Amino acid sequence: MRNLTESQQSVVRHLGIILGSLSMAVSLFVIVFHLLRRRTSVTSGKRRIDEPVLWLSFACFFAPLFNMHLGSYGDSFCSIEAAGNQFFYLSSFVWVTCIAHQLYTVFVRNNSRASGEHSLLYHCLGWGFPALTVIILLLSGKLDSSVSGSSSYEWCWITENSWRFALFYVPLFVMLSINIVVYIVIVVIVYKRYRSMLGLKKSLYPAATTRSTFARQTIFWALRVSLYLMVFIVTRIGSLINRFYQLTHQGYSPFGLMVLHAVTQSLQGFLFGLIYIYHERALGEVVLFIRRKWSRRGDLREDSFIALEKRGLAHFSQFDEDEEEEDDMESQSSSLAV
Repeated sequence: MRNLTESQQSVVRHLGIILGSLSMAVSLFVIVFHLLRRRTSVTSGKRRIDEPVLWLSFACFFAPLFNMHLGSYGDSFCSIEAAGNQFFYLSSFVWVTCIAHQLYTVFVRNNSRASGEHSLLYHCLGWGFPALTVIILLLSGKLDSSVSGSSSYEWCWITENSWRFALFYVPLFVMLSINIVVYIVIVVIVYKRYRSMLGLKKSLYPAATTRSTFARQTIFWALRVSLYLMVFIVTRIGSLINRFYQLTHQGYSPFGLMVLHAVTQSLQGFLFGLIYIYHERALGEVVLFIRRKWSRRGDLREDSFIALEKRGLAHFSQFDEDEEEEDDMESQSSSLAV
């Protein structure tokens, strides 16, 4: 950000901090909601298709933390920021690819136990591969360890462009290509499968259902399934454009590209979290849970009020009985006196 004014640099930093905090909040909601659902009797023992989403949310929760200019607090924080940027963003790419593989095994191979069978492989790739790249960068001394007193730095990361492309952008392109191919295969195979079912068993479908309407329904389903791929592309397009521009313009970037880079990258956790909330109808479940808690609290209040009312009536009746006994005793004493 050397060519930007101080006000423009401040805008880029604050955008990254605000949107990154939003992504962290949504990712935290997904983590808590998912863990609570696993404890319930309704979801335990059922499909585990959304397990990689949990670990993707973990990566997306920590990734924005290392884009909040921790390096400005000292050289040690710069080294932590550089390693965290490399590890958690690369980890998020791997977990998105694991989700694509899991959807492939479920919809194409009809294997609903994909998460359990490939869990060890997913974790080795999701955490092991990013850790390996960080170790290589640390041993080669290619991670930023100081901001050199400059207030115009973007964020601490990899020092040289060649290492950035070798250990970050090349894996990004590979995993993005894998995701595109996998989702295309899923959509094509599922569409052909259900089209053949429509042709062989027409009696199972209403007369108004035609191939064209069925195709539109399949396309709508394909768009829903491919939401993770769409967010993957959207959240990386800004950084890719900006880095290629820097590569061809000696490290300089216009203000618009820096804003695009900061916004798209910082919204990663927020957009992935929205997909989870949409697919799992999380907001509806939260609202229903709050209503049930509120109704139970209202019932408890009503029961306690009724109990207090009954207790009060009992005290009043006892007080009346005591008064009657006192009146009888007074009448008896007066009669004896006479």
